[in-house]
Amino acid sequence: MQRKPSALRPAAQYVRMSTDHQRYSLANQKAAIAAYATAEGFEIVRSYADAGKSGVTTKRRSGLSELLADVVSGKAEFKTILVLDVSRWGRYQDADEAGHYEFLCRAAGVEVLYTEEGFVEGLAGSIYKHLKRVMAGEYSRELSAKVRASKTRLAISGNAPGGTCVYGLSRQVVEPDGSLGKVLARGERKDRPEQAVQMIEEGPEQSRVLRRIFDLFLTEQLYPVRIAAKLNKEGIPWLDGTGWTPNRVSNVLRCDLVTGRQPFGKTTHLLGEPIRYNARDTWGSVQVFRPIVSVKVFNAAAARLRALNGHHHKTDEELLDDLRAVYIKHGQLSNALMAATPNMHRHTAYRARFGSLQNAFKLVGASYAARPRGRNPDGARLSRDEVLDRIRALYARHGTITMALCHADKSLPPLDWIRAEFGGLADSFEAAGITTHVSRGRRASAKRPNINPDTGTHDLGNGVHIGVHGGRYFLTKNGTRRYGI
Repeated sequence: MQRKPSALRPAAQYVRMSTDHQRYSLANQKAAIAAYATAEGFEIVRSYADAGKSGVTTKRRSGLSELLADVVSGKAEFKTILVLDVSRWGRYQDADEAGHYEFLCRAAGVEVLYTEEGFVEGLAGSIYKHLKRVMAGEYSRELSAKVRASKTRLAISGNAPGGTCVYGLSRQVVEPDGSLGKVLARGERKDRPEQAVQMIEEGPEQSRVLRRIFDLFLTEQLYPVRIAAKLNKEGIPWLDGTGWTPNRVSNVLRCDLVTGRQPFGKTTHLLGEPIRYNARDTWGSVQVFRPIVSVKVFNAAAARLRALNGHHHKTDEELLDDLRAVYIKHGQLSNALMAATPNMHRHTAYRARFGSLQNAFKLVGASYAARPRGRNPDGARLSRDEVLDRIRALYARHGTITMALCHADKSLPPLDWIRAEFGGLADSFEAAGITTHVSRGRRASAKRPNINPDTGTHDLGNGVHIGVHGGRYFLTKNGTRRYGI
């Protein structure tokens, strides 16, 4: 619908706040701008907002980005932008950056007015505005320095950082007077901002599991995948009641906190800059509870991990530098590009270090499109029974099953997921009722089924049978033909 003509001058407003506790909430800013617009003869025809966004950079400020795009493209239906003050436009560490964005607007015929700061035209007004920009940036620099100093002071005193804790550890509230409060449940937050939180040992049962993981890794020389399978077979659950995975075992083996010492200073994140991972020898640490695993045992496990995984001799930043070089060269990132790059660590190294490829890609500014393998149409991950059914169907289609067939079948999850869930590829075949053999190269496969001449089928267990008709295999479940081949 076309807007009715108005005698008021059309204007847009831009509002921003970085936290929910800020004096100038979005509502307050809009109210102040509305009062100015009424007094000066403006009509607000468009509003751009960035809630909970820092002003030190334009990145992640979708409201300002959209505003600048509309202005530069000539699509804007206004000739004035109303902003409460210079700090709402941005607290850029380079004052010229704020001026640059304002110049882009002015070059497109759109002026930026700061409703609570009356800058006069001419040299004096320009100098004063630049000074205000410098002061806005300096405010963020000083605040950032105070926050870093406060975090370091809290870390030295033994206070835990934010986030959930690892297996075997809990968080306990520390009151302002130093007395100990309640032990927090997983996912529970402290009640008041003035309270602190410290890490404690969760209990003797979990501590025994932690020590056993290190013993299996060092004494029995088991790999994380076998340790996970062993714990699952014995019915030892992980934090949320689900099973152990190789990655969860590896996280335990790399967790400094099992020694009772809490590290700090792992990363540096300056204003508007990417996170920088610091070398381990620059970290600080503080003893927060008695060791669950001795430092000697922990260091031995770390040495074995480095021997098993070549990528562990590199720092996080060195791994990201390698990934960044591939991204700069090709303009995109993928498993295939990583595998084709000489001296590039495999994707498993990045998953082990950063939790997932998606996390690693984000840290170098690249997007990650996950391949939707082994998921239902609604995006939900397949259950164990659904995976076993698909393994049986694959067996029924080919009359045999191998690692190569599983890798090529896009309806199945990735092989790493199957190994993590079942303890190994051979274990998943056996869970599906398929008899396997392992070759000298330790690659599990299954021979063609021995068909019972009396029944014309081969029993896979759990009511599942495989048969052959006209030289082609088929699968039945509970007497009903499920997969026709």
